[in-house]
Amino acid sequence: IIPEPDRAACAEPVETVHEWTFNTGGDKGAWTEASGLKDVVVQGGVLRGIFSGRDPFISTSALNLAARPWNMFQAKLRIVQDEPLTQRGGELFYANSDAGPFGGYSQAKAVPWAAPESNAWKVIDIYPFWNNERQITKLRLDFPAPAESQLNKAAVEIDWIRIVDLKLET
Repeated sequence: IIPEPDRAACAEPVETVHEWTFNTGGDKGAWTEASGLKDVVVQGGVLRGIFSGRDPFISTSALNLAARPWNMFQAKLRIVQDEPLTQRGGELFYANSDAGPFGGYSQAKAVPWAAPESNAWKVIDIYPFWNNERQITKLRLDFPAPAESQLNKAAVEIDWIRIVDLKLET
């Protein structure tokens, strides 16, 4: 895990490249595809889905994002459940095409992240180092697999998602 950057050392201010705030009821902000989640809604300023399967994720394919070396994916989220998480590992997948058996996604284009403890809000910072892709057209955010006892009970809540450029080239 890479530590939080020293923003004062940045040559230029950090730039938000793309952002989803989920502040409009019913507007999922192009995060339209989900698997292993049910009842995915935007309500009360959060995107929320109930875990219903072993490989839960949300995705968007509505991007045309220049892949820069110092991009960072961030999300403020929490996993709501009535017991401690048995798994905390998630992954961010990125792609620039639909080619291949998994619609452009592959393990070679995935970055791990760690979920916060149950019921705790946390901003996750993911450094994808995806600049070899040149363009990012789709993202998939995979959440930790829930315990069997939490299926159809536990939920993920996302306050916001953004992609920033740290502008660290210099």
